[in-house]
Amino acid sequence: MRHSPLARILAYAWLIVGNLVILAPIGWMILQSLKGKLDTIAYPPKFIFSPTLANFYDVLASQGFRQAMLDSIIVAGGAVLVGMVVGVPFAYALSRSNIRGRFELAEFILSTKMLPAIVVVVPLLQIYKTLGLLDTRLGLVIAHVLVVLALIVWVMRSFIDALPVEVEEAAYVDGASGLRTLLQIVLPSAAPGLVTVAALA
Repeated sequence: MRHSPLARILAYAWLIVGNLVILAPIGWMILQSLKGKLDTIAYPPKFIFSPTLANFYDVLASQGFRQAMLDSIIVAGGAVLVGMVVGVPFAYALSRSNIRGRFELAEFILSTKMLPAIVVVVPLLQIYKTLGLLDTRLGLVIAHVLVVLALIVWVMRSFIDALPVEVEEAAYVDGASGLRTLLQIVLPSAAPGLVTVAALA
């Protein structure tokens, strides 16, 4: 179906306006980050000013920012790594095994996402206090793994369900173990899913 030139113009105009509305806050933040201290609080706002990178230097040079960035990288990387190591084989088992109750187990895992965080905080705090994990990176990694594990299992399970099981059966016939099949056949085939779930986690 061909659209009239007016309809196409209106569609493009709507897309341009929508993008401007979405990108305006980001553009404003970039402008503010390049202003001096007086220009940032000027009223009415200044759109013509002498840009400076001093704000970026002040933030990047501060010890607190570097430490916070390092902590974030370690905690996020550790949580994703542990979550993937635990969650991907779990998702594979739920997808391919024939054990009774696997659907109920999958639903139970999903139900943990519906639990209010405040319900978990107090017992987790008591456990951390007993184990000496308060104010540690390891404690944060474990807490983040508990948050993202259900997401990893459910997303990866759907990706693995979409893979043809005949390839894995052929590998078993050729003498491959379950672990080798997972590492050399399933994971390379599910690479888009691994990237997606790692980014989400």
